[in-house]
Amino acid sequence: RLLVVVNNGHPVAWCQWFAGDDAVASLVAICFATDAIGTQAATGLLALVERDARAAGMTELQVGVHFQSAWGYQGLEPIGHGMGIDVADDRTNTLLEGLGYQESKRIDRWEVATVGYRPPVNRDLLAFRRSTMIQRDSKGLLPPHLAAAMIHLEIERHSLVDTRSRAVLAAVDIWTSDPEALVMPAADAILGSWTVPHRVNELVIDDGSLRYLISSVIPQLAERRIRSLQRSVATDNKIDAATLHAIN
Repeated sequence: RLLVVVNNGHPVAWCQWFAGDDAVASLVAICFATDAIGTQAATGLLALVERDARAAGMTELQVGVHFQSAWGYQGLEPIGHGMGIDVADDRTNTLLEGLGYQESKRIDRWEVATVGYRPPVNRDLLAFRRSTMIQRDSKGLLPPHLAAAMIHLEIERHSLVDTRSRAVLAAVDIWTSDPEALVMPAADAILGSWTVPHRVNELVIDDGSLRYLISSVIPQLAERRIRSLQRSVATDNKIDAATLHAIN
């Protein structure tokens, strides 16, 4: 639902929200003019969204684009993979805090420059170089709601495959801008979801395959004139943070 406030024929505030699963609504965008009229309009918009969300059966309203969102805003600057509300956005944060909204979680942006990148070298990673290969394929068919949300992006699946057993040891998705849409800067890429089949009790067994795969894909992106690779990670997700720290 897209809502716009117009004053004397000029838009002074707008927002868009979606009803989600588990009775959780998402306010994925809110913009308002810098003057008092804009702030007043934004306050009224939030009240309207809250009312409509309750009427739709929602019990919670989350603000900002999360990296697991699927509402079509990912890839846009400065959202990228999904950063929630930027801590530097004082106006929006002040507005939300004044209306009783509370911080749910913090999200950090991990980013690496692809040009001149040197993959980490150790004995385990060298073993993967001798015994595996990397396959690049299109993501394939997505569920309809995801396909609509990601229509401005090209999604590739990079898989690390054992050359003897043909088993997939790890896989990552890389998001780049659709060459016709050009919504996201063509020189940027997003590290999307990843999978590691080696799990025990839902915990990832870090055998280095995921780190090797990502660090091998980064130079390939540089050859395609993609200058940076980024990903959002929740500050309390120590496993993902450690994996990314070991790569960069």
